[in-house]
Amino acid sequence: MHNSCCTIPKIEVSNVIDLTTAELAERLSLTVFIGESIPDIIELIEDYREGVLSGYYNTKNLPILWYDSYYSNFMGEAVTAQGIAGTPSASQLVTLEGYNKNLSEFSSAKLYQQQLALDKIPKEATAEEFNQLFNSIVNQNSVNWTNTESTTIFMNSNSNALWKDIVESRDSLPYLQYITAEDERVRPTHASMNGIIKAVKDPFWATHNPANGYNCRCTVVQLARKDSAIIPEVEYNPEEAYPDKGFGVNWGNVDYVISKDHSYFDVAKGDAKLKANNFNLPPKKLGDE
Repeated sequence: MHNSCCTIPKIEVSNVIDLTTAELAERLSLTVFIGESIPDIIELIEDYREGVLSGYYNTKNLPILWYDSYYSNFMGEAVTAQGIAGTPSASQLVTLEGYNKNLSEFSSAKLYQQQLALDKIPKEATAEEFNQLFNSIVNQNSVNWTNTESTTIFMNSNSNALWKDIVESRDSLPYLQYITAEDERVRPTHASMNGIIKAVKDPFWATHNPANGYNCRCTVVQLARKDSAIIPEVEYNPEEAYPDKGFGVNWGNVDYVISKDHSYFDVAKGDAKLKANNFNLPPKKLGDE
């Protein structure tokens, strides 16, 4: 086994690990290719690896099956979180159309960034080094980061649906209280908001309604006027209590679940037209998931 710290050049992967193709396939079966057999996933991995090696797959020709699977899983999370029973209402359809566009673009940009990392594997790498780097990059992007992204998409879509319920009932429950998980994992900037009570109509909720970060577990509870009056007011410092970068919106008021400022949308020089063309991948239509 190679000593990765000495033989493998440093590229954009946070953790170079020894991972067999079969092990990678097992992990992908839980994130990207849910429901696919392990032999079929291994075949997809090997096709991708050979395509990168030969130059067939590149930033202008991305593997469409990976794009399809990213989109399908992400959109599935967004739809499930809406809790739609039966035929969607007109407003729900507008929201889902926005999510469809957002996640189609996000899925293609995610695959583009993954390809950029794969393209940086040195040509002089041995077969063993190439396989180790390839599996590590795909594991980081398609397993580790996809898990976090799927959770975030579900949370933000669910926040959208909950906010609409909050607005509908604000006459009888006109106040909201910010609640964290109250444990050591809570980010200090979120912990500083714990217990804050403000009216539903207060501008505070336009930027601080959860989710306020990746894997954020914060929530809000609705309060009647009499309940809000007996709970001690929480003082907070706006410079210490704020959402993470890429959040800071009320997900109930927007038609996207991933920030349009996400780093995946930062493209290399000369690739602006490629980005505008959805990285040469077919834009999705609602229902394609």
